[in-house]
Amino acid sequence: MITSLQIILAVVGVLFVAAVIGYNLWQERKYRQEASRLFSSKREDILLGETVSSDRPAAGGGGVAAATAVTSKPLERAETPPERLQPQAKAAEPVAPAAPREAPAAKTLHIELEGPLREVEGEGLVVPSHAETVPARPKPAPALESAPSQPAALAKPEAPRTETGGFHAESGLDEMVEYVARVRFAQPAVTSYASLLEGLRKIGKPVRAMGKQPGLGWEPLGGHPSHALEALEFGIQLADRNGAITLTQLDRFCKLLYDFAAAEGGAVSCPDKHAALQQARELDQFCMEVDVLIGLTVTARENRPFQGEDIHRLATESGLTLGRDGAYHLLDAEGRTLFSLANQEETPFREGGVGITTTGVTLLFDVPRVRDGLTVFDRMTTLGLHMAEVLHGQLVDDNGRVVTRENLQKDRKRLADYYARMASRGIEAGSDRALRLFV
Repeated sequence: MITSLQIILAVVGVLFVAAVIGYNLWQERKYRQEASRLFSSKREDILLGETVSSDRPAAGGGGVAAATAVTSKPLERAETPPERLQPQAKAAEPVAPAAPREAPAAKTLHIELEGPLREVEGEGLVVPSHAETVPARPKPAPALESAPSQPAALAKPEAPRTETGGFHAESGLDEMVEYVARVRFAQPAVTSYASLLEGLRKIGKPVRAMGKQPGLGWEPLGGHPSHALEALEFGIQLADRNGAITLTQLDRFCKLLYDFAAAEGGAVSCPDKHAALQQARELDQFCMEVDVLIGLTVTARENRPFQGEDIHRLATESGLTLGRDGAYHLLDAEGRTLFSLANQEETPFREGGVGITTTGVTLLFDVPRVRDGLTVFDRMTTLGLHMAEVLHGQLVDDNGRVVTRENLQKDRKRLADYYARMASRGIEAGSDRALRLFV
């Protein structure tokens, strides 16, 4: 049975709880009004150039607005006066970040622009199509009566210098088939290039490097030279048998040089990449048109396989030597293959040909890599016809059609046309340039 005391205590408890809830609601409303008064004021957004309002504190909202403005605001085009291009170079720096280790204070760098700005594919950023990273000029010592010098962070940057005229290799690298970039040091220095060269070779295209000693000529660049160099030139091949170079590979090539220059205090010159890509595509197209491999096969007739000893004798009589790959090769004076004779089956030839039988041998002639190719073609076809006669086989082409001397004369005329086209393009068959392209 409930007593009057229990009823009184229950009523007091309910009233107490109601008072606490009411007090909390009043405090919450008071603090909400105070926060709205403090944080809802309008402010000027410097990057967007307009007045905006925010419900978040200014310290938090400013960073978001700044990030949005950098990625969305359009940049000035090439016709913008030179003095306005310096901020754009600063915005482009994330595309080619500095090397992991910091450059010494005496090697502070700034960016010089050459050519119009362009947009990097797939990244939404803008970088100069031709940029040169150079060490900042040393500031003259102030006079004793002068005021304290202005801090470096507040000093007015120099207006960018635009060079005129084309970029030309000085080291002898081949600008016809290579994209050549230069690194020039403010002061000659002895340093290691092993890491840089290793990174360049991993790009996927052949790279050549040259270094210049002060007052002397250019020489091939090694990873650890023992003398100081004042300039470097690097050439990456525009095309090879794997195809033309890509924009990604060119970007990687230049970025490695920029990073190296940032760490070592050098100036980098990289020519226009889009012109190089067009040149690479045209070069690759031409190379595909003249990249011909002539193959002829001496096949055995039914139930009369060739003996390895007979093949060895005929090959060596014609001046061929057995190589480590198990094929016979006719070599030039420099030890390069003119044409080869290989087993049509998987078994490689052994010295003397002892214990080997086969149903056919294949003669291969790599057209663009052979100098004086018509003479070499004659020697190869003569050997093929001679082996077919002696071994009682027949000479066929890669389509299985029987080859006659009349057919070979037609092929010889077409081969002469290929060599004439290569010569007119400045790519002589068997030359150093052709050997670099067709590899």
